[in-house]
Amino acid sequence: MNEPLESYELQASPKLCVACCSELKPTASICPTCKTYQSRWRGWVSYAASVTGFLALLGSALAFIYSTASEPIKTAIFGDRVYVSYLHYPGTLVLVNSGYQDVFVTNLNFYWAEGAANEEVRINKAIPKRGFVNVNLDYIDRRSKSGPKTLPRAEIEKNNYVWVSGRDDSNVGNLILESAPTMNGKCIIYTFMTRNAPHIERMNRFWKDSGRHLTLAAVQTEVNWLSLDSGTARTATADNVVMGFQYDPEAGCKVSDWFK
Repeated sequence: MNEPLESYELQASPKLCVACCSELKPTASICPTCKTYQSRWRGWVSYAASVTGFLALLGSALAFIYSTASEPIKTAIFGDRVYVSYLHYPGTLVLVNSGYQDVFVTNLNFYWAEGAANEEVRINKAIPKRGFVNVNLDYIDRRSKSGPKTLPRAEIEKNNYVWVSGRDDSNVGNLILESAPTMNGKCIIYTFMTRNAPHIERMNRFWKDSGRHLTLAAVQTEVNWLSLDSGTARTATADNVVMGFQYDPEAGCKVSDWFK
């Protein structure tokens, strides 16, 4: 005669919960004590759901802390940063302060010709936190033996300063040396631009049909500023700046002088 199902359950060895080790019936799929599923995959699903919920709560807590934190705390955690958003020297400079305290930008430094030449452009402008400043830059001509003189940017933009273009960049080295103030350069006016400057694209479209392009070279650029809250001097490298060249026919130079 068949015995009832209950008798088999009583005779079978009890099993332990995978989570709390409570005794369970052999056929139990969920622990009545800790409510843990005894199946591995269902247990992992429950665990993953718990972890996801915890991470969501943690993210909300961090967002709340960030939104309510004081400015000094934000500065200590996230720092301050000034970067060159747009540059066309001579012309216009746009500096952005993405930090959480006011800063005072002192100058930009440009280095090229492997350190043989450098240019310092004084800025001396305050930028509010999370703000920007627009600066008009005239050209400082250092080629004259009588000393540096300021050339207004409007004069540089006239047609007598012609952009240098080429089919390749084989002559960039000569142009860089010619443009160095310490190398007695007299034929080339150098200019600095951000890589995304509209002028670069516009000039390259102009020369496209002839197979030429605007002659450019990378130039190391540093922006220096003071954090007004802490008084700390800071420096950052701008990696989005290139150097262009303009020929000055009024200097009395021939093409062969700067394309040797």
